[in-house]
Amino acid sequence: MTKGNKIFTGIVYILLGILMWVYKSDLMNWLLTIFGVLIIIYGIKRLSDKAVGPGVISLIIGVVVLLGGWLFIPTAMVILGIVLAIKGIMNLANAPEGRTAVNVIYNILMIVVGVFIVISPWAMVDWIFIVIGIALIVNGILAFVDASRMEA
Repeated sequence: MTKGNKIFTGIVYILLGILMWVYKSDLMNWLLTIFGVLIIIYGIKRLSDKAVGPGVISLIIGVVVLLGGWLFIPTAMVILGIVLAIKGIMNLANAPEGRTAVNVIYNILMIVVGVFIVISPWAMVDWIFIVIGIALIVNGILAFVDASRMEA
C-alpha cells in the first residue's frame, strides 16, 4: 500500500469512527433508509428497462428494508441476547469440575450481556457502535503513523 493510500484509509477510518461514535444506532437507521431508497430506485430503473419481475422484487425488498429495517435490528439483537444468556447458563451448568474463575466470570458476563440485550436492544447497539467507532479511530491513527514511517 502506498503512502497516499494509507493516509486516505486513515482519514476514512477516522471519519467513519467519529460517525459511529457520535451517532451510534441513528447511523444504522440512516444506512437502512439510504439502502432502502437505493433498492427502490434500482427497482424503478429495472421497471423502466422492461424487467418487470426483477423490478417488482427490488421495489418490494426496498419497501421492506425502508419500512421494516428498524424492526429487524431489535429482533436480531433480542435473539442474540437470548442465545448469549442460554449459552452462558449452559456453560456454567455443564462444566462443574475444572471451572476456573475466569470461565465463571466470562459466563456470568455472557449471561448479563444477554439479559441487557434482551431488555434494551437499541442501547446495546449504541454501545457496539461506540466500541467499533473507537476501534476505527485508533486504526485510522495507526494508519497515519504507518504512513509517516514510509518513504515518499
